[in-house]
Amino acid sequence: MNLMEKIITDGAQYLTLEDLDALMVVLPALKDRLEENAEVEPAMLDQFRFLRHLAEEADQGLRREVPLMALAEVTFALIYLTRDNDLIPSALPHEGWIDDKAILTTVLQRNERSLRELAISRGHDWELLTSVI
Repeated sequence: MNLMEKIITDGAQYLTLEDLDALMVVLPALKDRLEENAEVEPAMLDQFRFLRHLAEEADQGLRREVPLMALAEVTFALIYLTRDNDLIPSALPHEGWIDDKAILTTVLQRNERSLRELAISRGHDWELLTSVI
């Protein structure tokens, strides 16, 4: 297990529905922050948008076909984006997004079996979505 997988596994295993509720509160501000930041690559924005919609649908009781562990990892990845003090602080120009991209990409890759068809049905290019690092 590589470092990103360990961070995701450790972070996702203790998430609760309260964490999902808290994420829903901060998602609009996170969306604005990412979409207004010129340093965020379009491919990373695509990852974020797909995972955000998935989390919002899960919060509404939809997406019951997606395994709970996959939803926990998606939730963790989005929460990770809200952290100012992560592996590489996001305040650093350019380099600050490397760990965030790695987390998003790894979550997508780890959950390909349950997320690939959903992403494709929404017009996402799976190969691009999972090759951002």
